[in-house]
Formats: sequence, structure tokens, C-alpha cells
Amino acid sequence: MMQGQIIEGRGGLYTVRDAAGIDHVLRAKKKFRRQHMIPLVGDRVDFTPGEGDEHGWLEEILPRSSQCLRPPVANITLLVIVAAVAPAPDWLLIDKLLLGARMQGMRAVLVMNKCDLGEDAAQQARRDYACLLYTSPSPRDRSVS
Repeated sequence: MMQGQIIEGRGGLYTVRDAAGIDHVLRAKKKFRRQHMIPLVGDRVDFTPGEGDEHGWLEEILPRSSQCLRPPVANITLLVIVAAVAPAPDWLLIDKLLLGARMQGMRAVLVMNKCDLGEDAAQQARRDYACLLYTSPSPRDRSVS
């Protein structure tokens, strides 16, 4: 049996990359369906590779460190949220994403895009989220030698 990580799932077939970087096409065993467990991209798994043109089998899904519902992925360590200053960002959605990341044990980064269109939203994000996120100074805040 080998270990790898699911990098693609489509139509009941899962592509798993092993430690050597080799991709294997696998099918999930029926026990996952009975356990109401769906293999997700990012899952670390034990598997038996196929021989020749035959598909291999997903044998076991190893414990997940995190899981996102949308998109359905597992074992995410960093969530990057990109929001534009124009049109105005959806602050409620950003709050929900940050809360979900924190509840799943993920680090989160908020990137404000299109700051050349106005810095009001970027400054508001810096004020509102400074206690939660790493904030880097804007290029205008840095002294130029």
C-alpha cells in the first residue's frame, strides 16, 4: 500500500500524487459511501495502485487537518482572500470567510486589490482587521531612499 494526496476528483475517479511525484488514477471503495465520507481534493490517502490500464483503489482517507465546504477541499493551511476596493468589497462575506478559516485552524491573508482606484476600503480593512491579520505597510508608507 502507498500514500499520496488527492489532486483531482472527477466522475468517481481520483488522481492521487505519491511522494515520488507519480500520478495514479484510482476509484474509491464503497465503504466511503457507506460511511458518508467523500474523498476531497487535498486529502492524504492510503491507496493500492492499479496494474497496467486498471485503476487502483483508495483504501483509507487519513485524518484531515481542515476542510472547506466551498470549494470542497481538505487540509488547507492558508486561505488568501482577495477583495477589490472598487466596487465596494462585501465585508460580510469577508467576515464569514475569516471566521470559517479561524474555526478550521487555517491562517488567513486579506489582499486588497485595485488600491490605485481609492484607498478608503484598503484603509478600512487595515483598521478593522489589523488585530486578526498580518498587515504590511502600503508602498506609500515606506520611506524611499
